[in-house]
Amino acid sequence: MPRQRLHTVLRRPRSHRNPTRPRAHRRYRSALPTIPCPNRTGHGSHSIQTMHLVDSWQAPRARMTGTVWIVQTTLPGDWLEPHVGAWSATLVEGGLAACVQRNRVTSVYSWEGATQSAEEWRVQIKTSEAKKDDLMGAILSEHPYQTPQIAIWEAESTDDYAGWVEG
Repeated sequence: MPRQRLHTVLRRPRSHRNPTRPRAHRRYRSALPTIPCPNRTGHGSHSIQTMHLVDSWQAPRARMTGTVWIVQTTLPGDWLEPHVGAWSATLVEGGLAACVQRNRVTSVYSWEGATQSAEEWRVQIKTSEAKKDDLMGAILSEHPYQTPQIAIWEAESTDDYAGWVEG
């Protein structure tokens, strides 16, 4: 999320604005409180309010010119976390993956003509283009399912992260 600077300025209520003057660009945060303060226009009322404006300054963005491959599969939900961890660690220790993340999910799917629902482990693996085919082969040979989910997609990343994934 870009960093933003918060500015406080004074603003006249609509009833006191000059209708012939073009409106300023609206970038104020209406959720922030407005605080009445003494009128500085000489009309004798307390009609000026403070408004909080958001500056459009943004921190420099990291260059996203690197590429990594994300491979996703699922493992049986009845596996205990240490078993899933060991399965994941073999991919990293074997040099096929730079990072493996896992979490429990509930999958709803069609299998043998019926709608099924099961607790599973979703496993997301980061790898390089050079290693993705070997990784898919390892998943197919070691996977406990008859028809394992293997979804793969290319993702942009920073050059530093892509270099780390490449090894």
